[in-house]
Amino acid sequence: MSVIYFSKEIEEIAELIESNKLIKKARQIGIKVHFGEKGCVTFISPDDVKKIYCAVKKANNNTKVNLVETNSLYRGARTNTEEHLKTAKEHGFDFAPIDILDSDGDYEIDGNKNFKKLKIGKNTENYDFFIIISHVKGHIMAGYGGALKNVAMGLASRKGKLDMHSRISPKINTKKCESCGKCISECPAGAIFFDRNNKAEIGSKCIGCAHCIAICPSKAIKIPWNSVNGRELGERIVDYSYGLIKFRKMIYINVLKNITKDCDCLDKEQKKEMEDIGYLFSEDVVAIEQASFDFVKKALNKLCLLDIQNQFDYAQNLGMGNKKYELKELV
Repeated sequence: MSVIYFSKEIEEIAELIESNKLIKKARQIGIKVHFGEKGCVTFISPDDVKKIYCAVKKANNNTKVNLVETNSLYRGARTNTEEHLKTAKEHGFDFAPIDILDSDGDYEIDGNKNFKKLKIGKNTENYDFFIIISHVKGHIMAGYGGALKNVAMGLASRKGKLDMHSRISPKINTKKCESCGKCISECPAGAIFFDRNNKAEIGSKCIGCAHCIAICPSKAIKIPWNSVNGRELGERIVDYSYGLIKFRKMIYINVLKNITKDCDCLDKEQKKEMEDIGYLFSEDVVAIEQASFDFVKKALNKLCLLDIQNQFDYAQNLGMGNKKYELKELV
């Protein structure tokens, strides 16, 4: 049985971070956060993240500490590194250095059931320890988004994100295609060409890097979301998390505030589905996910018919942690 620490105040979680023995030994630490898409207002408070950052620096002043994230798969204000950094700073994350882990490309590590290799941000290999700060909320496909999704989608490169979301190549909406040729000239695999109607078409050489999605000026290239259902996506998220957690040491903070139906990737304001709860801390990713879901499942289950519990069952079966936990409230 794993221990989960609960508090309504971030300061008490910061005290746990400050005294954590693993942090004191680390040489380079990445604090994994989601900076929120432009237009989103319910992402994790930068003030909360700042308190964790300061606690880490106080615990180990000799280590290098960065806020870390990867670029988004879809077109938005976090698609490329320059815009991503700008959005992060506009949202208040200007108190610490930021490392966009896939700004220099990909790095492959060993995978699991669904993937022989996992494609993660190249800079991930520079860190020996990660603090995963996750906003608990719903998700339009997986039904739930917490620490497992934050590890998997958050540390994966654009190629990795596409791996999890889709079994097939991106698709081009020929009605939106303006025949500019940008995707053709920049495709690293030479997989895109003009068809007989002078519209871009993706061929069999596609390597699934999703670069075309990011650069298309008319937003004509999309992810075939429906090629993987919600249950499959949840399993694929766990598989990516499994490989990454084996690759590097991690601890977890789940924020149960501003709990919304969908994730922070939406570029609009969302309503809260329930009252704020507080913060959870654990060294066990399965336990913290199970505890978080136990707090919010009444709100999320009424919004989603998906068997969200399957994610945690699968993660436990892989030996990633224990669903049974003891909740200790910090006072």
